[in-house]
Amino acid sequence: MSPKIANAYYLLGECQYNQNEYAPALESLKKSIELGGKSEFRAYAYHGIGWAYFQLGKYDEALQSFTPYDEDIREAPIRDSFLFGRARSLGS
Repeated sequence: MSPKIANAYYLLGECQYNQNEYAPALESLKKSIELGGKSEFRAYAYHGIGWAYFQLGKYDEALQSFTPYDEDIREAPIRDSFLFGRARSLGS
């Protein structure tokens, strides 16, 4: 299987999220992490999972997704959005 399949699942999940299809987005983003190992999209997939759960009103799951291992998000340009997601999840 091509290593690019994980990236394709990530991009599919992003498209689904942007169309307000949060449950299918969760499936695609989780599959991206499952197949991707340490792919370049790993942090972004966790990020998308967190916001999809948040949109579905599943705040505990969102918080868990916004709190991945630090090595997954340490250098990610979206690190601040992870912190914002944690705060929003805790406040809901």
